[in-house]
Amino acid sequence: MSKEGKSGTYEGFFEQVVHDLPQRSREVLRRRFGIESGEPQTLDSIGRQYGLTRERIRQIVDNSIESVKEAASRDIAQKIYSSLEDEIRRRGNIMVEEELMKVVASDNVTERGAVRFFLETAKNIRYLRRKDVFKTVVHVEFDEQQWERVKDIVKAILSEVKEPLAHDILHQQYRQHPEAHEDVDEELLHHYLQPVTDIKKNPFGRWGMAHWRDVTPRGIREKIYLILKEHGEPMHFREIAAYIDKYGLNKQPGKKTNVQTVHNELIKDPRFILVGRGLYGLDEWGYTPGTVRDVITAILKKHSGGPMKTEEIVEEVLKVRNVRKMTIIVNLNQFFKKVGRGLYTLPDDTDTTLRTNGDAYKK
Repeated sequence: MSKEGKSGTYEGFFEQVVHDLPQRSREVLRRRFGIESGEPQTLDSIGRQYGLTRERIRQIVDNSIESVKEAASRDIAQKIYSSLEDEIRRRGNIMVEEELMKVVASDNVTERGAVRFFLETAKNIRYLRRKDVFKTVVHVEFDEQQWERVKDIVKAILSEVKEPLAHDILHQQYRQHPEAHEDVDEELLHHYLQPVTDIKKNPFGRWGMAHWRDVTPRGIREKIYLILKEHGEPMHFREIAAYIDKYGLNKQPGKKTNVQTVHNELIKDPRFILVGRGLYGLDEWGYTPGTVRDVITAILKKHSGGPMKTEEIVEEVLKVRNVRKMTIIVNLNQFFKKVGRGLYTLPDDTDTTLRTNGDAYKK
């Protein structure tokens, strides 16, 4: 719908549609739907401005809406309603109000107010007034029973796998369910799930239950865990802090996450293991705490063929540590027994208990 000039805006169309109403009724509607200031006003606040009761304002609003609905057969009104219906129908006949606003009114607050009015007066559009969805509108053709069933199946799938799923994987799981609807493709599944409050996409685009820490991380430690798990390999603490901001996990938009705070939490939580200079991984990846000396000790213990060559030891250590080769050589010379040219084995008095001082070895 054209937005050129006020006559081509939703606000302009609103003025045309309510032109025949009494002036006070037009003013009340503007305030009620937020066309006046951008924010919808309550019945009480409007009543105080006119010296009328809350109930009287409600009557004025209801009567005015009915009058507009009766006149909705006019060409101008039909064009407005048809344009809004088309947007909703293209999305499976269900759409979160905020998403619709972004499409048709952008961030223009008065335009949004006018759109609210047209949604309320449309004959083929209604609000889905339920506690388990965000503020959502549906077309008269919306199949609520099918939507309910799809939603329940998805919840059952997520409850079984117990981890967030990429959209295509979730759709595959859905299609394999014995009660799946054949006409629910990937796109429709997305439209069906978007309004649901207890099913949510995490910052990496994976669907899960909204209360899961992998979906809605609440504290800094949960955010760190989610980023590391998604990244799949060790990260520097500065990079982790940058990712918190990059994926919108910071509760204070526009403010950068404190790097030192991230580092402190990494040190405190046993789930996060130091695997190199400033690099952290997850203990569930197989990393265990220990020094470079402990890493070498574990490697030699696992090696059943006797002494190992320096190159072999270095190669094994570098698989699990981001350290300089010279650091490994120094540890070999200082703590291990040299039994030949470039050959090392465990010292005779090896302590079988690996020490833990903040480094890690991957089993």
